Amino acid sequence: MWYWIVIIFLMFVTMSKITVLQDTERIVIYTLGKYKAMAGPGLFIKALWGSDFYVRLRCGIRGQLISREYGRFKDCDVPVRFAEHIETGSQIRIIGFEENNAIVEKVKMRIVRCEKCGHKNEVNA
Repeated sequence: MWYWIVIIFLMFVTMSKITVLQDTERIVIYTLGKYKAMAGPGLFIKALWGSDFYVRLRCGIRGQLISREYGRFKDCDVPVRFAEHIETGSQIRIIGFEENNAIVEKVKMRIVRCEKCGHKNEVNA
């Protein structure tokens, strides 16, 4: 009779590790804190053991360009590729995915001056 409890427990653990990714989503896999790979779209099964860490990214998510090869999204570094020149430290947005890269573009900002006191604010264009 006790084996039913074990079977039900294993079913819940296995079901919690299965993820379905849409065309605009990827899972970034880190092993021991270092980037390993990017997986998706489709069915993805997370490892039941080990030291892997998973981050789910979607198109439209915003981050910051920290070097020519990496952008930071959700406190994780992801390899990026971009067409136009973007300065390091700029705000970026994911517009698509390649094999192992996120394709990004610079977030366009405009400066608005406050009518009350005259200070400047940056807002999305």
